[in-house]
Amino acid sequence: MPGCYSRDGDAGMSDRTAIVKTYLPNWLTEKEPIKSVLESLGQDTGVAEDTIKDVLSQCFVDTATWGIKYWEEYLDIPVNESKPLSYRQSVIKSKLRGAGTTTAALIEATAESYQNGNVDVLELPGQNKVQIKFTGIYGIPPNMSDFQPAINRVIPAHLMVEYLYTYLTWSALNGAGLTWGGLDAAQFTWAEFETWNPEQEPI
Repeated sequence: MPGCYSRDGDAGMSDRTAIVKTYLPNWLTEKEPIKSVLESLGQDTGVAEDTIKDVLSQCFVDTATWGIKYWEEYLDIPVNESKPLSYRQSVIKSKLRGAGTTTAALIEATAESYQNGNVDVLELPGQNKVQIKFTGIYGIPPNMSDFQPAINRVIPAHLMVEYLYTYLTWSALNGAGLTWGGLDAAQFTWAEFETWNPEQEPI
């Protein structure tokens, strides 16, 4: 795990004055200058507690925000702050999961760290090939340009990778119980039609 670093500026502020006041008798906490001292101490304690929690959250990939770049630097992943935080977390988890002997389970775990990454993996040793079939989305996932490099990192160079995509079948269309009129009303393009999943996107 990379080291944890603090962020410039406040991590937010919570007032702990009420908690601080519990350490003194009630009749004393409202007397000046004690009241002012306790309020100041409560605010400072709140800032310190929130800052500690914020720093600790950077030590875990799923909760890291401003500290995500330190994970990327630690794992030699290019820092690109224009990418969504969820994507950057996925890349980090993929690389962490990708350490070890390549197995179908490892490939699946790496894939599942990405959105639309539900896959079935079939190893074909006689052909030096691995087939990866997407099961969570119809058509080609939109993040393939990010997905493929991550898979390539965990698969030995001598193995060929074949990606298999799922498209709408006539049996699935019949099972949706739609009429041709209903389909016409949906105004699908052909590309939208062949990647439409009636179970996930009912009309």
